[in-house]
Amino acid sequence: RKYINLDNDRVNYTNESFKSTLQDLISTLKTQDTLFDKLFERPYFGGSYYDDLKVGKPDEFDLDLVLVLPKVCETHKIKNCGCVTVTPSNKPGFFWFKVKQGFCAEMDKFIKDRYIQTDLILNWLKSKVTGALDKLKSLDSSITYSPPYYSESGPALTLQVNSSFGEIYVDIVPAFKFGSERWPNAGYRSNKTTRPEFFLVPKKPKGMLHGE
Repeated sequence: RKYINLDNDRVNYTNESFKSTLQDLISTLKTQDTLFDKLFERPYFGGSYYDDLKVGKPDEFDLDLVLVLPKVCETHKIKNCGCVTVTPSNKPGFFWFKVKQGFCAEMDKFIKDRYIQTDLILNWLKSKVTGALDKLKSLDSSITYSPPYYSESGPALTLQVNSSFGEIYVDIVPAFKFGSERWPNAGYRSNKTTRPEFFLVPKKPKGMLHGE
């Protein structure tokens, strides 16, 4: 703290700017898309800034948009009907996330051969965030954004927000939340964390071709 602490004024300003922008963005997303409104639970902040490891400038944020599946299946009208399964894949650290057609009709567009498709989820988020930002820009001319784009290194949609202190970069990632009861038992190490939940993030293993 004595030698590499972040500037307090800049930290306070960045926090307020980021939270204000995030609140407006999420509100607009929920208004414009019924599926996002149905699935979205909360934002989850991570990365070096929130782990108190960030040095230099408070200008980079990692943000998970936490999504939760409906509790009741639309086909069977009951909970835990078996239409949703989460199992370890043949790639270490990756899971197969399967949802049957009809479990949530609005999610059918993301399903191919029962699997939730990474590309379809990310393209959906990209289109919705872009539309929400266009609306925000039209309502407040003092807010400017660079065009959002996908990070080449992973599933993040990187957003640049311009402020009086300079640019703020936000990596936005969709993350499906599951309770610890869905953590696989056989063939997978136990969940060592104390959290009663874990997140699945749509990301392709290295070496996997587009469309696989």
